[in-house]
Amino acid sequence: MKLLGEPLTLEKSCLLEAKKEPKMTSDNRARLRVAALIFVMVNAVVFGVGLVTVLMTPALSQHAFLWIPIVIVSSFVFSPPLAWLIAPMMMQRFIQARRLAGGTGGSSL
Repeated sequence: MKLLGEPLTLEKSCLLEAKKEPKMTSDNRARLRVAALIFVMVNAVVFGVGLVTVLMTPALSQHAFLWIPIVIVSSFVFSPPLAWLIAPMMMQRFIQARRLAGGTGGSSL
């Protein structure tokens, strides 16, 4: 770590670089692909729940011109993290099969 007044030497920067892990492992790539596939479905469910909530609540339905765009934007904001959290659950069958076959465990999911 760099202290105040202490310059960062080549040896120290090489040590810092060596400790970094790869940005995308094969497990994370697979998780990203599954999350991208289920993003549309998760987005539809989040949007549907928000829209039904707005339309069924009298106080919100009076101001639907305000709340429906908020529901649209919030569904696009909340869907990617939800899809990222759901993806490992969708991949469990394949992770278990790989463990039984003797491959890597994929424990980073």
